[in-house]
Amino acid sequence: MYIYQKKIQPKNIAAKITSALCLICGAVLLILAQSGYIAIPILAQLFGLSLWVASIYIASSYLLRNYTYSVQANNRKGENFNLSETYDFVVYENRGKKSIKVCHIELKDVTLIREITPENKKDSSNERKNIKRFVYNTQFAASQKIEILANISGEDYSVTVTYDEKLFSVLQRIYQNNPLY
Repeated sequence: MYIYQKKIQPKNIAAKITSALCLICGAVLLILAQSGYIAIPILAQLFGLSLWVASIYIASSYLLRNYTYSVQANNRKGENFNLSETYDFVVYENRGKKSIKVCHIELKDVTLIREITPENKKDSSNERKNIKRFVYNTQFAASQKIEILANISGEDYSVTVTYDEKLFSVLQRIYQNNPLY
């Protein structure tokens, strides 16, 4: 049963502009390298190809993929075999018509849920150095994100997702053991 589900579509004007600029500048450098106007053409070719690679990376990471975030009740029995419901946070990566589950966290394993803003971004990166990080964010240079910290089987994980007010509220209420309704 889904408590909350939201498909996040990329609306990245900055990513579109950056990708297009990298593609155009790379093409200009490659043309100039072949025309003889540049003294060391190999450097221009390498830089032009690097810009093309950056353009493809930005397009594939921020423009061609989107995510569906869901908070759902699971009906598995808990550690003490009680029948109370627990909740899972699941992330699906959507590319075209394919949808693949890329993240599944039982919310009982979560140690912290917080909003990352420009003001507290430096604090969060300095606190934990030895942690496995996963980013499922469709916003290029987003100012707000949600960070979910979990300890699963003794290992620390950080999952960063696109900020959504309702998703943050639902996750906070479950994390603080408050009723959803």
